Amino acid sequence: MKGRSLFRLSSKTDEETDYKGFLAEVNAILPLPGELNPTTVSNMSSAEIEDRVLALAESVYEQREKEFGAENMRMLERVVMLRIIDNLWVEHLTAMEDMRQQAGWQTMRQVRAVDAYKTQGYAQFQVLLSTVQHDVARTIFHVKIERKEEPVSTPVSKAAGAAGAGRPPAARVGGGKVGRNDPCPCGSGKKYKRCCGK
Repeated sequence: MKGRSLFRLSSKTDEETDYKGFLAEVNAILPLPGELNPTTVSNMSSAEIEDRVLALAESVYEQREKEFGAENMRMLERVVMLRIIDNLWVEHLTAMEDMRQQAGWQTMRQVRAVDAYKTQGYAQFQVLLSTVQHDVARTIFHVKIERKEEPVSTPVSKAAGAAGAGRPPAARVGGGKVGRNDPCPCGSGKKYKRCCGK
């Protein structure tokens, strides 16, 4: 689990460390226990805080894996990751197109447009990677698997199956029989013979 890049304390000195903001950001990703509060965290070193948060993340992840099952968890990871990458990739391509158009203006600053585009593109790609990591981690800890029951099909008796050969009875619209080439009354837009009249 690559969590070290996700959980970092931003501080210039020990007095300026924003423990409350850090814990709020971590709590948005995974639920924190009450014992991890700004007072208790301020007495710990940054390495201890990182280790504590990572151990908590791993235990919550393992608990979710036991709850969903390993196979369902792998499927959930794939679905979440693909959906997030798909959404962010579209945004990234749009930003790169805007950047390409703006790169031409860099020649006024005596910078080659290609070099400016490469530099800004690399920085933008790094932002994309960190955003994917953050959003996947955040979603994995909050998403739930909902199981839907499939409708139970009623078995057709042999007598009824032989009499109708598994075909639905001819539909009647306004008291009259629907012709084979008439539009199907179900609203599909197909001819009756190609839809419900099979």
